[in-house]
Amino acid sequence: MSATSPNSAAATRKRRILPNLHYGTFTTLFGHIYLFLVVNIMLAVSNLPLLVFSAASNDPTAAWPFFVVLAVTVGPSIAGAMGAFRAMQDGSTEPVRDFWRAYAQTFRRGTALGALTLATLGMCLADLSFLAGSSVGALATPLLCVIAATAVAAGFTALAGSVLYPQLRLWRLVGLSLYVTVRYWYFGLLSLACLGGIALAVLAQPVLGACLAPSILLFVSWSNAHFAFVTTATRVPAGPVLTDDRSKTSR
Repeated sequence: MSATSPNSAAATRKRRILPNLHYGTFTTLFGHIYLFLVVNIMLAVSNLPLLVFSAASNDPTAAWPFFVVLAVTVGPSIAGAMGAFRAMQDGSTEPVRDFWRAYAQTFRRGTALGALTLATLGMCLADLSFLAGSSVGALATPLLCVIAATAVAAGFTALAGSVLYPQLRLWRLVGLSLYVTVRYWYFGLLSLACLGGIALAVLAQPVLGACLAPSILLFVSWSNAHFAFVTTATRVPAGPVLTDDRSKTSR
C-alpha cells in the first residue's frame, strides 16, 4: 500500500478549498465592473454642472437652495442608470447606449419626479430652518423629517417604476410608488442609506466620490425597488397595470 506524498495531499486540499470558477463567472464579474465604471462616468457627465459647482464651493450645504435647483438633472440620470442596470439583466453589453436611451425615454418623467421630490425636500428644509429654535419647531421637526425622508424614498422608487412600467400615467406611478415605499419601508430605509452615502461621498470628494460610489449603491437600491414592484405585482391583482413591458422600454 503506497503512502500519499505531502505535496499531493496539499494539492488535494487546495483543490477542495478553492472554488470551481468557470469562464462565465469571470465574464459576469468583469461585465458588472465595466457596467459600474461606465454608469459612474455617465452620471458624472449628465450632472456636470452640479459636480463642478460642488467642487468649487467650500461649503455646499450653506448654499443648499442653489444646489437643489442644480440637482434637477439627477432624476433623469438615475433613471438612465436604472435603464442600464435593467438592460444588463436582459443580456445587453452596451451600457453607454443603454444609459442614454433610458435617459432620453424617461427624461420628461424623470425631470418631473426629480423636481417634485426636490420641491418637497426643499420646503421641508426651509421649514426646518425657519422653525429652528422655536417651540413649534421642536414639535414639527420629526414630522418634517419623516415627510422629507418619505419624499426622497418614494421619488427614487418612482424613478425605478418609470423604467419598469413606462405605460403608467405619472399620477398613478406616484401613488403606486408611495404605496410600495410605505409597504416595504425597510427597502426605503436602505435606499435612503445608499443615497445618503452617495451624497456624502460627492460632498466630501466631488470628483473621486462621483467616479467610485454612485453606481454600486444605486444598483443595490435599484434591486430592492425592482423586487418590491415585482412582489407588489404578484400580490396585488392589478391586472395589466403592473405588466413588466420590456418591449416598450427596448424600443
